[in-house]
Amino acid sequence: MYVSPWIASRAISAAAEADHKIHEPVLFFACQKDYICVPVLSGRMSEQCKNLTVKDLDAGHWAMLEVPDQFNAGLLEWLNGFVVKA
Repeated sequence: MYVSPWIASRAISAAAEADHKIHEPVLFFACQKDYICVPVLSGRMSEQCKNLTVKDLDAGHWAMLEVPDQFNAGLLEWLNGFVVKA
């Protein structure tokens, strides 16, 4: 599931105002050329998201279109961290 950075940042802002923490796993792609959802946001996110993973990408705002292989590899690596192996 993809959640837009705008929605994620609004959810984090609302959680911060209500003094709530997000305990579910959160993945943030810190795209170094993104001037809309700037990578520095991950610092504030870590205050509210207790299970935050940050992955750096050399891309702009549309990382999934600009560097799809790196984006998908990062996403799959993160998701595979939740797979229980029998």
